[in-house]
Amino acid sequence: SYKAWHAWALANYRDVQRAARRGGSPEAALRSAETRSALVEAAKGFVRALALGRRRWAASVQQDLLNLLNLWFRFGRRPEVEAQLLPEDDDDAKRGAPLDAWLGVLPQLIARIG
Repeated sequence: SYKAWHAWALANYRDVQRAARRGGSPEAALRSAETRSALVEAAKGFVRALALGRRRWAASVQQDLLNLLNLWFRFGRRPEVEAQLLPEDDDDAKRGAPLDAWLGVLPQLIARIG
């Protein structure tokens, strides 16, 4: 269910954030196998939650997208994270975030880039 994947992703995301604060940098935080595992689980959880989210414009779905983008921008170069974010086959792509969900956060993205 959406709520279960959302809660799982958020718990792991917060673990990664805490580790990054303690370590001083994202790279330092990823020296721990626990943190690397939490990172992968957070990315997987957000992708699955977004695929199941029924109310695309709900605040929690939009926050999931922003958290996923945060992970992608900070850690997307890591192969294990990239594998969760960029599906390799059509079956995996169907589980990803639907296009209309991204439309809700697009103005925020443009505002932050500009």
